[in-house]
Amino acid sequence: MCRPLLPAGWRALPREAALDGGALQAVGAPPPDWVIHLEVKQHVDAPTAADIADFEKINVRSTQRWLEWCVQAGVPRFMLFSTIKAVGESLQPQDDDSASPPSTPYGKTKRRGEESLQYWTQGDTHRQGVILRPAVVYGPGNRA
Repeated sequence: MCRPLLPAGWRALPREAALDGGALQAVGAPPPDWVIHLEVKQHVDAPTAADIADFEKINVRSTQRWLEWCVQAGVPRFMLFSTIKAVGESLQPQDDDSASPPSTPYGKTKRRGEESLQYWTQGDTHRQGVILRPAVVYGPGNRA
């Protein structure tokens, strides 16, 4: 497994760690100041039932698992990299308060991950959550 190049003091755990409570304990002490959540089951043109199950497992349940771990470890800040697909398409400009519902299984699960983070921040006034919905930059050969 290729280890990511991280700044000094940063730690990384693989996707599987979010679903395995024992593996999360391996992070060690002291707990981090932030969890930056980058994992994703990405958009698929014609999702199968297995893709939809993976969207649920990775985009919703593992996000919730990381948030549970943050509660247990006392981590006060969580940054979620989401997607512009977490809101529906519109001919009108939209902002962060857009209520436009997502239209794809991928977007729906990313939106539910966002809602999990919002609920988590409401559970304690010391918690801070950040949701980023970056526009996608595609490389050669990427059809998404």
